[in-house]
Amino acid sequence: MQTVGTDDLILLHFTASLKDGTIVESSGDREPDKVRVGKKKINPLIEEAIIGMKSGEKKTVFIPAAKAYGKYNKKLVIRVKKDRLNIEGEPRPGDYIRFSADENGEAYALVKRVSGKTIILDTNHPLAGKDLFYEIELVAFIEKE
Repeated sequence: MQTVGTDDLILLHFTASLKDGTIVESSGDREPDKVRVGKKKINPLIEEAIIGMKSGEKKTVFIPAAKAYGKYNKKLVIRVKKDRLNIEGEPRPGDYIRFSADENGEAYALVKRVSGKTIILDTNHPLAGKDLFYEIELVAFIEKE
């Protein structure tokens, strides 16, 4: 029976969840993801776990926060004047807003607090500081293209 090796093209289903079981992402309601193993397009710990799997096999992969979306960084919680953000409407705590992030393009941030003319934004990734558990299933191999 064929096992996954570097450069194989596979179909993979996954469910990512937090320690408390909250599902944060899943491919279960769509077609499986097409993955070329060894191309560094997915998390290296998942890629490492895929090597040697057989079609139909399932695994659980633990990814600590530092190797997932990074540690939560308090320095990424910033105070900004609302008029510098060029956003429509009045932001409220809990909203995610999109804004221009200099030459790097657009960025998203969580509104933490709004006070007068300023706004406190958390620019950390929503999953920063969170350990993740991935349930992965190797659905099938795809012939080399």
